[in-house]
Amino acid sequence: MGSSRYLCSVTPRGRPSTNYLKGLPNALVEQKRRRLHKQAHREWVTVSDDQRLLCQYEVLIINVPGELLGATQVREFYRLRWQVELIFKAWKSLLGLHQVVSSNLYWFQAQLLANLSLVLLGSPLVSSLKTQYWQDHQKELSNWYLWRWLRDQAYELAAQLGRGIVGWQRWISAFMAFANHNARKHKRKHKGVTTRPLPYEIITQMA
Repeated sequence: MGSSRYLCSVTPRGRPSTNYLKGLPNALVEQKRRRLHKQAHREWVTVSDDQRLLCQYEVLIINVPGELLGATQVREFYRLRWQVELIFKAWKSLLGLHQVVSSNLYWFQAQLLANLSLVLLGSPLVSSLKTQYWQDHQKELSNWYLWRWLRDQAYELAAQLGRGIVGWQRWISAFMAFANHNARKHKRKHKGVTTRPLPYEIITQMA
C-alpha cells in the first residue's frame, strides 16, 4: 500500500484516459469505509463489495496522456483544483450566488449582476489578504472564514474607509485580530519530507 502505478484505459467513446491508482494507509481506508457506511445508512442503500474495495485506493482520472503528466504532477493539480471548489462553495453558501429570489428575467439579471459585482470586488481583497498574511506569517487563512468575515464586516469596512487613514488602520487592526485567531499553520504529514509544496505555496509561486 502507498505505492503508485500508472494504468491506461480507453473510454466508451474511444478517447484515451489516464488512470492513476495509489494505495492508501489502513487508517485512511477505515475512515473512508466508515464514512461510506454512514452515508449508505442515511440513504437506505447497501454498500457493495466494489465500493469497499475502492476505499483502498486514491483514483485520479484525466484525459491527458501519461507521457505528458506524471502521477505526482496530477496529484498536485488535483489539490489546486480543490481550492477552486472551496472558493465556489464559499460564494454559494455565504454570498448566495446560487439563490434565485424571482423568476422574472429582469430581477434575475439584476440579482446576478449584483452578486457577481460583489465577487469581483471581494476576490482581489481576499486574495491580497491571504497572500500577504501567508508571506508574513507562513499561515493560511481559510477562504470560508475570510469570505464570511468580509460579508459580516462589509458595512463596517465601508464606514471605516470613509474616515480616511485612521479608519483604514482600525479596519486592518480588526482584520489582524481575526486572522491571528483563525489562521492555521500547515503541518507536514510525512516526517523528513520538506520538498513537497503546499497548495497555497504553489498558488503564490504561480502568481
